[in-house]
Amino acid sequence: MTFIQPPKNKGFLNKIMALLAVSMALGVIWLIVIYNKSVTLDHNISQMNNEFQIIQSQNAELKDEIIKVADTKNSADLISQNNLIQDKNPQYFEINKQWSLASQY
Repeated sequence: MTFIQPPKNKGFLNKIMALLAVSMALGVIWLIVIYNKSVTLDHNISQMNNEFQIIQSQNAELKDEIIKVADTKNSADLISQNNLIQDKNPQYFEINKQWSLASQY
């Protein structure tokens, strides 16, 4: 009985197949790592957007507070709350009206 045996040159082909399998496995692992990093980045961006919206709302509230304080309609309330008295003849600091540098000429 005769057995047909294939040629023994399969060593080179097996090495190429093993190299392709290893490179494919490394490629899959690399893609998983990149996907995980992109998901983490997406979560970080959404968290930062939420924090930014909170800061924007706090900023708007502070601007409203500033406008309320600076409003002249509320100045009477502010005066009465702090027991302030309106001075009809205020006395300001007086400074010398002559300029020391200009007076030499």
